[in-house]
Amino acid sequence: MNPLANKIRPKNLDEVIGQKHLLGEGKILQDMISSGHLMNMIFLWTSRYRKNYCS
Repeated sequence: MNPLANKIRPKNLDEVIGQKHLLGEGKILQDMISSGHLMNMIFLWTSRYRKNYCS
């Protein structure tokens, strides 16, 4: 029996919900992934989200 996470995990970028400003057609991450030219990145978020994430 497969875990639920394996069943609902996106198989490709088109199945990812949200983040269209990064993964949409012609956007930076979509272009980097499609070209195979990936680099190290750090994603920061505001303290408002960090509080919810840690709690």
